[in-house]
Amino acid sequence: MASEPAAPASQTILIADDSAAIREVLSELLRQRGYQTIAVSSGAEALQALEAKPVDLVLTDVRMPGMGGLNLLEKIQVRMPDIPVVLLTAWPSVEVTVQALRLGARDFLTKPTSSRELLRVVESQMRLREFWLEERDRSGLSQKHIQHYLGQLHQARATELELLFPVLQTLANVLDAREHETQSHSARVSAYAEFLAEHMGTPAEELKCIRAGGLMHDIGKIGIPDSILLKRGPLTPEEWAVMKQHPEIGHGLLAGVPGMRAAAEIVLAHHERWDGKGYPRGLRGPAIPFGARVFSIADTMDSMLSNRPYRKALTYSMVRSEVELNRGTQFDPEVVEAFLEIPEHRWVEVVQERCPNLTRYTLDEQAVGSP
Repeated sequence: MASEPAAPASQTILIADDSAAIREVLSELLRQRGYQTIAVSSGAEALQALEAKPVDLVLTDVRMPGMGGLNLLEKIQVRMPDIPVVLLTAWPSVEVTVQALRLGARDFLTKPTSSRELLRVVESQMRLREFWLEERDRSGLSQKHIQHYLGQLHQARATELELLFPVLQTLANVLDAREHETQSHSARVSAYAEFLAEHMGTPAEELKCIRAGGLMHDIGKIGIPDSILLKRGPLTPEEWAVMKQHPEIGHGLLAGVPGMRAAAEIVLAHHERWDGKGYPRGLRGPAIPFGARVFSIADTMDSMLSNRPYRKALTYSMVRSEVELNRGTQFDPEVVEAFLEIPEHRWVEVVQERCPNLTRYTLDEQAVGSP
């Protein structure tokens, strides 16, 4: 651990936990890495500390006497929304996770947690905080603005959905930044899905919902701990059960928004399969929302054409073979037929036309056009 780079001296982490032993262990681990720490035993003390000194990250227990972690999180989001908050808790239910995410939680840690996991989450959140601050300076959108706009979605009509796309794109960028191997994935797959549906003659209003659903398809992963989301190697059955919650978490974040209801159904169903062997509901055939059936092929194409730590990008001919092979099992046969009608070069043009502002344009690095 000593050989790893130390944190900048200016980075301070506030620890709020009613257990003195936990406070001491966490503080010592973080100090060894070079962080400054402030340790308090309650939510009220945490707020006093936040008012007294700048803090870069808050680690808080969910259950504390008096003001608990969720109430503390809510107050931090109102007063200091650029400070990331990580909750210390057991595996949360979908309902608790959705509540915490709506309040602005950035991640979760299990108790007890390993030193490796603690440091990985802290360092990930520090990098994301820098991303947020850069995004705020570049576009004027801070975390407070994002939370505000997500709240205002409840007043949005479907005809106003296009006005929300800058916010949705920013949220997608943050999620892709967290998963380092998926840069710009959400933007590309959203463009692919929208174009494929357009090729099939889908009405304009439904196309907007498909585009929004594509951007937000993995928004529920903000409720999946880094220990699972970023794990190198296969997940255990217990970890996989947690990972499979992300469509329901995403749906829970969006379903109450009138302008996003159709998009929320795509988010919920984006891992369903035509043969009924998908999750979370095991929907079969036409019971799967059309947008999710289109998205499924777009997602597969982008994943196969992208470099991964465990393999290089595959060729477009391999994508076509995979889609054809899974016609009627994973994929809707009608959508497969439409996909196969589109020439290879059009997919490159789709990203160039519809994603002009990608911070890291990767399609040229992908295997489209490879022999």
